[in-house]
Amino acid sequence: MRACSIDSLNPGMVLGQPLYTYVGGRRTLLLGRSAELSVNMIDKLRSMKYTSVYIEEKGTEHITPVDVLADATRDSSLQKISQYYDNVYSSMNDYVRSAKGIDELLKRDSMMIALPPSARLRESVKEIFQDLFLIGNVPNFQIASGVSRANALHNHVLNVAVLVMLLGDVFDFTDQEQAAMGMGALLHDIGKTALGEIYDKSHHELDPEQRSLMRHHPVFGEKILSRARTISEIERQIVLQHHERQNGSGYPSGLVGDNSKPMRSAYTKPRHIFRFAELISVANVYENLISGSLVQQMFSPKEALQEMLAVAGSQLNSSIVEGLFNIITLYPVAQNVEIVRHPNPLLTGARCVVEKSESNDFSELLVVILTDNNGQIHSPRSEVLNLGEDVEIQLLAT
Repeated sequence: MRACSIDSLNPGMVLGQPLYTYVGGRRTLLLGRSAELSVNMIDKLRSMKYTSVYIEEKGTEHITPVDVLADATRDSSLQKISQYYDNVYSSMNDYVRSAKGIDELLKRDSMMIALPPSARLRESVKEIFQDLFLIGNVPNFQIASGVSRANALHNHVLNVAVLVMLLGDVFDFTDQEQAAMGMGALLHDIGKTALGEIYDKSHHELDPEQRSLMRHHPVFGEKILSRARTISEIERQIVLQHHERQNGSGYPSGLVGDNSKPMRSAYTKPRHIFRFAELISVANVYENLISGSLVQQMFSPKEALQEMLAVAGSQLNSSIVEGLFNIITLYPVAQNVEIVRHPNPLLTGARCVVEKSESNDFSELLVVILTDNNGQIHSPRSEVLNLGEDVEIQLLAT
């Protein structure tokens, strides 16, 4: 199968994977695998904010998208995250209505609401850890199609948890520390539940007033969690500080960083960002870029890393951004690529689907060529590409 954007779908195409949505912690099947798409189905997917899905296509039947998490783990985690966030959102709606505006809420030391038990979220962290480090079938983080923007917030916090735990492994943090970072990541946007209708909107969908309001979500998050005995101080500080920046331009407190490698330490320097929060910041920005949350454009992994390099040192911890290169797959399986340079002129301009990586550093890819350099469809065939000075490819919008 291969990834295909919603705008490129045509009636008669066959879905390559089942599609689900999660409401109130309940999973609902939208379309099953092998469903033949109709005009109405495509319109429904577009209305539900799907940006791309996997479809079956001749020559790609053997290609299966890979995920660092097992399907059962991702499904279970999304259900637990959805249930937790939706329950808090419902409670916060009632609580906010009883207050006299945002200013009053900001003055309060805590939010007096009954939080759902956190045990199920911690179960998810354990399951994620097992998939990443005990099973470890897929070594790197890859973007995925078939994700609805209607579940964007829940998918976002899950992906940030995966990313930060992979980063924690790069920097040799202990299992317990990675578990704390994973839990902090799952909770890092819980403050958005205090923001009413805008809580699950992307940044580019907000007007200036709403963006100003959104800047309060780290503070609200810490206040929501402040009375929960099952949430550690470490996890609350991750929630509070995940938008702080190295040069002090972040929020809510204008803390600074020194771009040091995020080593374990018994203390944090005064007015400096907590190390775990620095890791979350990097994972958060990367996921927002590839998911299209910050701007309407969805960045490719390579484009996202380039954007982050441009602000490494000034905004994001440069050591952590460098570490991100160790865990990101630039050309994920089942994604569409174009050969932009090749010694064989017949291959330059050809469009392909990534079948698998043939090397640990992803410098050698196995692709299935679907069209030639003139855009003509021909019998699909596999080709090994050795990326380097003579061979260059680019990830295409699906």
